[in-house]
Amino acid sequence: MKKAFSVCLCGLLLAACTAAPVTSRPAAPAQSAAPPAVEEETAGGSLRFSRGVSIHGDGQGMYLSLLTTWDKATVCYADYATRQMVALCADPNCAHDSEACTAFVECAPNKPEVVPVNGQLLFLYRGSPSVADSEGKAAQARLELRGPTGQFIRQLAVFDEGSSFAEEYAVDDEAVYLLVEQAQGETPTLTRTLVRVSLADGRQSEIASFALENNVNYFLAGVSGERFVIKRITANGDALEIKNRLSDQEHELFLVDKQGRSEPPFKRWLQDEGTQSGVDGRLFYVEKGALIVLDPEEQTTVCAQSDIFEPGMVNFLASTGPWLLLSSSVHQNADYDAPIHYAVDLETGEVRELTAVTALGQDSQFTFLGAGSEELFGSYFDQQGTRQFASISRQDLWEGRANWQVFSQTVT
Repeated sequence: MKKAFSVCLCGLLLAACTAAPVTSRPAAPAQSAAPPAVEEETAGGSLRFSRGVSIHGDGQGMYLSLLTTWDKATVCYADYATRQMVALCADPNCAHDSEACTAFVECAPNKPEVVPVNGQLLFLYRGSPSVADSEGKAAQARLELRGPTGQFIRQLAVFDEGSSFAEEYAVDDEAVYLLVEQAQGETPTLTRTLVRVSLADGRQSEIASFALENNVNYFLAGVSGERFVIKRITANGDALEIKNRLSDQEHELFLVDKQGRSEPPFKRWLQDEGTQSGVDGRLFYVEKGALIVLDPEEQTTVCAQSDIFEPGMVNFLASTGPWLLLSSSVHQNADYDAPIHYAVDLETGEVRELTAVTALGQDSQFTFLGAGSEELFGSYFDQQGTRQFASISRQDLWEGRANWQVFSQTVT
């Protein structure tokens, strides 16, 4: 019987922006390897899209926020060279349990996403309005700029109380672009506003605003060159009809430039006709039997064909090199009902099952977290129910060898 596993994407690295001088870091804890200075890279300057993952990094390692108790979290660094996961803190005697610690997160629902940018680290707290009354400022949506080992530099932006921003966002060399949700007016109308936040001084400017009314919703679906891809979903009918007939929801993709000018939709479909996702700068679409790359400027391209491509049964994971990672529920069965996971070669159209990770078993709950230059990184639960973090070489992954390298952890 073919086994599968359950994967929840947390995503690939977001490439660092134009390099800036990296400040010296404090001495590392004696028992572990502290994260290196953020690797300097040369960026092209175009928009880069993130689906809102909890981990980013470079070829050396990954940054992530790890839940340590139900209400607290610790920002960590997973180092590929030493295969260690350590707190983003240079004090060897720190308990990581107060605001004095650079790795401490007070409000677990508002864990930061840590993004290497310009030789420093950008902490994105999306906001958690549901716990704002009890958690106060810790639940507030905000952006912080920090040094390579987490030392606070300055608060970049703070959003109004009750606001939050969507998981998806974009970044370029000069700014981060967020879809901020808030209620406006005496009779509050829920809106989502595409906001530019300067990485230099935190200045905010509105690009475009979308009202969430008349059964219409808006999402940031990706980027195309220097423009944003916005998805509009319209549900037709009354509340009961909408609840019972989700398949009739209409999806549209349209472009908005950095000045807020929008263009007519370039793609339309009903929910049961296709599944779309923006993955690491590309737009993908699944219809029955085909995986398609969407290009707003040109005709769409079928890049792979297989019976695993079925609308509503495919979950896009990440793109790494020429491969797209995804899961499909087409071949699941009654005895083993988890989706099966695949790699698709976008150049040749080859579809390959990822047996190196399915070998971990359905109960492992493997989570793909990110990729370095030579390795892919993730977590899973072993047979004792303990969460492990591990990496695997790209070659072993593609060739089905389950040679996972487990990381030691100094954070519990």
